[in-house]
Amino acid sequence: MLGLRKFKGLFWTQFLGAFNDNFFKNALVLLITYRSTRIGTLSPPEMVALSGAIFILPYFLFSAWAGQLADKLSKTSLTQWIKIAEIVNMTFAAIGFIFNSIPFLMLVLFLMGTQSTFFGPIKYAILPELLTDEELLSGNAWVEMGSFVAILLGTVVGGLSIALEDGIYWVSAGGIGFSVFGYLASKTIPATVPRSPKLSFQWNLLSETLKLWPIIKEVRSVFIACNAIAWFWGFGAVLLSLFPIYGKQLIGGNEIVVTWLLALFSIGIGVGSLLCSKFSRGKINLNFVFWGGLGMCLFLFDVSWIEAPRAFKVAVMSEETISLGEFLSYPISYRITLDFFLLSVFSGLFIVPLYTIMQRDAVLEHRSRVIAGNNVLSAIAMVGLSLILTWLLGKAIEVPKLYMMLGISHLAVVSWTWKTIQSLRPES
Repeated sequence: MLGLRKFKGLFWTQFLGAFNDNFFKNALVLLITYRSTRIGTLSPPEMVALSGAIFILPYFLFSAWAGQLADKLSKTSLTQWIKIAEIVNMTFAAIGFIFNSIPFLMLVLFLMGTQSTFFGPIKYAILPELLTDEELLSGNAWVEMGSFVAILLGTVVGGLSIALEDGIYWVSAGGIGFSVFGYLASKTIPATVPRSPKLSFQWNLLSETLKLWPIIKEVRSVFIACNAIAWFWGFGAVLLSLFPIYGKQLIGGNEIVVTWLLALFSIGIGVGSLLCSKFSRGKINLNFVFWGGLGMCLFLFDVSWIEAPRAFKVAVMSEETISLGEFLSYPISYRITLDFFLLSVFSGLFIVPLYTIMQRDAVLEHRSRVIAGNNVLSAIAMVGLSLILTWLLGKAIEVPKLYMMLGISHLAVVSWTWKTIQSLRPES
């Protein structure tokens, strides 16, 4: 796919955007954590949690506007303006880092979330305009792979950069540099025409956000795909939230061990996405939704059944940690590694056909608003399931049981999704 000139501009634009978001976010989180920075009475852990909420808040607030603009205007031109906004945002970030103003950096984080909100509908709605039906599934696979690899790399590079001597200057220069490269990549995206140029832009955010719901429900297959995608993002948010807890409380591992689990998840989804493209050969095969979802459940169940060896328990009880090398020296570590990697590979198989169904079956004139509505649903799912997880952790439920509960819930969603979509379109 990267050999296609009409696609590679979009790929690198979204890759660099996802990289820069996480490069900046993780640098900010580590700055707060290791300098014990406070705003008012908020502790560093509370501020880290707040930063996640600040980044996702624009998806609730501005998705309705984002969807309207992407339908009304040329998606290519709009992308270039968004990339210019990213350069401005990263310039603001540099000022915040240099003057060590955490409140100002939190404002920049909100602006970065806003920028991502406006790019979200474009990223998926433009694919059917650039690619043929036979190329669409492969395009989605590469976008998903690129997104998760970029998230991983941005998180790691952001953390390493802020830890350097004069790290704030490295992060400042990097943020601006990556945003400039993103803008240059956006200039290579082929020109597109507005799909609803006569659309009357509506400013009432609450009203327009509520109107996204009937637009999503207009086509049954789109409605089902949107709900399954939203669940997937909520599922992922819970899974990622449990990684640090699992790594510390079950394995007794240090931060590198937790990063290892995160890397497995990100790379595995990329591998699964590309495998879905290869095996599907350009056709949407709904069996991948079922088998991908089932594989996710099976390997999540296996994680919940693993009994930690005595060495892991000793590390946890002594409040010491083991390194990645020590972790990998135990045979059980390979089962854990394989479980998390294959869980994520099957996640890629599960999600790619759903995005393709949503794009292909959505009504052309408001495809962007469908995707904007899906972003709102996904944000609701991530926040809602994270709140449920917080409540369950407060009840002192053990992590393996939480994995089991998550797997059972996912099995129910997979069964409903596959059965209902298959009844509408067995295979296409």
